[in-house]
Amino acid sequence: MDISQKKTVKQALLVQLANALEAAKQAAKNAHLAAIDDQSVAETQYDTLAIEASYLAEGHSRRVNELSLAMSQVSNLIIEPHHTIAMASLIQLASQEHHYFISPAGGGLTIKADIQTTIIITPSSPIGAALMGKEEGDEVIVSIGENNMHDEIISIV
Repeated sequence: MDISQKKTVKQALLVQLANALEAAKQAAKNAHLAAIDDQSVAETQYDTLAIEASYLAEGHSRRVNELSLAMSQVSNLIIEPHHTIAMASLIQLASQEHHYFISPAGGGLTIKADIQTTIIITPSSPIGAALMGKEEGDEVIVSIGENNMHDEIISIV
């Protein structure tokens, strides 16, 4: 692994977030239009279509704000070599074929760049919290519920 892979992962993550942001903007626009459409006007006290559409529009608008913030946070990531796991580290564990990338946002997304699969994790996730501050060769124990995963860090970029 080298630093160019980190740049590729960051760029691919930004593309995924941008696509999600565009979809969320379109969904918010559609929900807003549905909320103010003439067809949504309540005909009886039990007719809640306009209210439901406005709640949906509000939720989509929040998602747009969250994705905008996520894009800003990822854009500001400084890509440099790491010897200790920190934000923007690219990590390989002994028992995993995929890599992990520590990001402030986008946790759970999967990036497929070249022949490498990278899972985006945040420092607040169980595996992210267990990895932060560790070094190459360290053992990591991730507790998820009652299960513990033991692994070794074999590479950090």
